[in-house]
Amino acid sequence: MIKPINLTRQKAEEMVKAAVDERGSDFIYEKPSSFGDCMYVHNSDSEDAYAGCGIGLAFALEGVPLETLNEYEHNDATNLVSQLKVVGVLESFEHQARGFMQNFQAKQDVGYTWGDAYEYALTAVVEDVFDDDEF
Repeated sequence: MIKPINLTRQKAEEMVKAAVDERGSDFIYEKPSSFGDCMYVHNSDSEDAYAGCGIGLAFALEGVPLETLNEYEHNDATNLVSQLKVVGVLESFEHQARGFMQNFQAKQDVGYTWGDAYEYALTAVVEDVFDDDEF
């Protein structure tokens, strides 16, 4: 088990930037044709499994097992972050961090390059239904 991550806004930015750097700022994520949403893990039922979308890669680069990420397919980044807190992968998270990841994922999913999705997420207003700064 990895040491639980304290997901601050700064940490989220660093994690997503590492994913962008890994694949390149011009990388455009292509969703699998048989699946309507992005996937955190591709080829999950084979030895060739790998982190798929930017948020999946960001968490995988932090040491979160692909098997853990795969359990939360069909969840957007907001729900993924919440679920990772519930299962102990995250020690805590700031709502600004969760919103940043959601904003990146939303733009990635409509065909933005990862560099452009990252830049958008940096400047986008994060709205969250919670008043607390941390979960």
